[in-house]
Amino acid sequence: MSVSIFTAFALAAALSVAQEPAAPETAAPETPEAAARDLAAVELFTDGLAAAFLSEHPIPGLIVSVVSGDETLAKGYGHSDLEAGRAAGGDDVRFEIGSTSKTFIWTAVMMLEAEGVLDLHADVNTYLTSFQAGRGGEPITLAQLMSHRPGLEDSFAIFLPEFAALPRHEALARTEPRQVMGRGAATAYSNWGTVLAAQVIEDVSGLSYRDFLYARILEPLGMTATTFLEGDARPDQPPLSVSYHIRGGAPVAAARLDIGAFGPAGSMASTAADMARWMRFHLNGGELGGVRLMPAESHARMLTRLYDDRPGGADMAHGFMHWQVAGVDVYGHGGAINEFLTMMAFAPELGAGVFASQNASPAMTPAFRLPDLVLARLIDEAGLAREPGAAPDNAADSARDAAGRYLANRRVHAGVERLFAAGGLLSLTAEEDGALTAASAMGAERLAPVGPDLWQDRHGRRYAAIRGPDGSVTGIADALGVHTYERVGVSTDPNLLVMAAGGALLMSLTVWLGLWRRLGARPAPGRGETVRGRAVSVFDLAAAVLVIACLVTLGAALAGMSDFSMELMKDYPPPLLRAAMALSGAVVIAAVLAAAAMVPAIAMSGWSIWRKAHHGLFALALAAFAWALVNWGLAFGGHAGG
Repeated sequence: MSVSIFTAFALAAALSVAQEPAAPETAAPETPEAAARDLAAVELFTDGLAAAFLSEHPIPGLIVSVVSGDETLAKGYGHSDLEAGRAAGGDDVRFEIGSTSKTFIWTAVMMLEAEGVLDLHADVNTYLTSFQAGRGGEPITLAQLMSHRPGLEDSFAIFLPEFAALPRHEALARTEPRQVMGRGAATAYSNWGTVLAAQVIEDVSGLSYRDFLYARILEPLGMTATTFLEGDARPDQPPLSVSYHIRGGAPVAAARLDIGAFGPAGSMASTAADMARWMRFHLNGGELGGVRLMPAESHARMLTRLYDDRPGGADMAHGFMHWQVAGVDVYGHGGAINEFLTMMAFAPELGAGVFASQNASPAMTPAFRLPDLVLARLIDEAGLAREPGAAPDNAADSARDAAGRYLANRRVHAGVERLFAAGGLLSLTAEEDGALTAASAMGAERLAPVGPDLWQDRHGRRYAAIRGPDGSVTGIADALGVHTYERVGVSTDPNLLVMAAGGALLMSLTVWLGLWRRLGARPAPGRGETVRGRAVSVFDLAAAVLVIACLVTLGAALAGMSDFSMELMKDYPPPLLRAAMALSGAVVIAAVLAAAAMVPAIAMSGWSIWRKAHHGLFALALAAFAWALVNWGLAFGGHAGG
């Protein structure tokens, strides 16, 4: 049997598990404690998934751990270092876990809250001694930070080495994002907000976050292979896996970026075995091996939501993503940094959890899909799988209400980085049966109605509509709870940028075509172009060249950044993007001059009515393009760190 056929069969079997019907209602499901779990069977299933995924994607290595009751499986697949020929194992190599590191911050916050040191609903400035957050606006609370609802725009600056090298409080102060939404109003993932919580931990505990993490969490739980920053690694700890960038379909060793001061948001590295201990700690209600870090009631509260505006959809639960697999509540967190991709997911009702991390990022499929698939298998074996809800009677109306185009709330709202938000466009089309067709950069997906304002994709992931005070659908919540989307407006519609660019390009080409036509034509007797007319002609030709140069440079810059890697942050913005920004500014100036040239073009040029009209259309196209360039931060918008 060929590899491709094996892959197809393994993936088909794995995906079918997630969609098998629940046990008949007459059959009483076994409790998780009584369910007979054969870890060997789970291992075979996981082995098949890993082999299938690695054969489908050019990913060198994958590490996985599965916790089921008191049993633990930790394995590696493929390689952690291709050049050295080092295989990936469950306890002999560390992978960077990216934003899964955030779960340690929120656990520390709950520990301090249980000790009476913190109030989740108090202004964080009550606790900050090193600087004050909020820029004079509404107070920020830990409850908002844990739910990713402080209302902040995204911060691109946290990935720049110049800020990473600063003391944490200074780096936070110099990169604080603007408040662009009401506190608590919408979920918009915030790395900066998570690091702010780490600063709170430092200021109230009197320990650096690093020391708090090691002394109060990692060492007590026996997570001896886990590191906070790579500079902390000891010779007796497992080595860090090489990470790989995929170029031309082949893995190439990638350079690492140290995010320094912002490390709490995503700098940890761990083994599959250590992450199994972390899942067991949370499955045991805040206790592991006789070591309890917080009262059971505090941990139980940690797995509840602080906001409840979409009870049927995914959301955040005190810092943990909260979603469902086969109708069972699942908690966890994903992460991505330095080409590593990670997902951790655990189900307290099932008493099981799965962790997966890959050392290259051409696709999210292996690390992001494997935990749900393994949990679905365990849920089915335990008889806990539940049928999705039936489509409500008004499903078609709900779908029509939700149809439209949306942009992710996690985005930069000013500067050239605003342009990057265009990749987060989500388009929803209503179907007659109440389903939605969701189209994004990841492809198209059918979402079936399973409840009021609730839809589910073929993998069981749910999307929820969010309604405003007037009852209209104003937003969409994603399947993992970390992002929401708002309806596209005039200033946030990337299509208008494309249309304006297309119009300016078309009119620029006609300017040069007009010159070519005039060169071969004889002027009419008694008529001729005036000196002012010739000056406007020369200007139009120059402006047309400028528009074409701007678009070519911008296209090259975006093409170069489409193959994104953390290496780009070492020299940001890249030279081509800087050139595109400079040319964009020149286009705006040209648009102003083209408008000013309308008077001589009409009254003093000696042109025909058609040529005057053409200049007017060219000036209008330039004005539209200039507006789009300013609106999207390409012209005079600045950049992160600038």
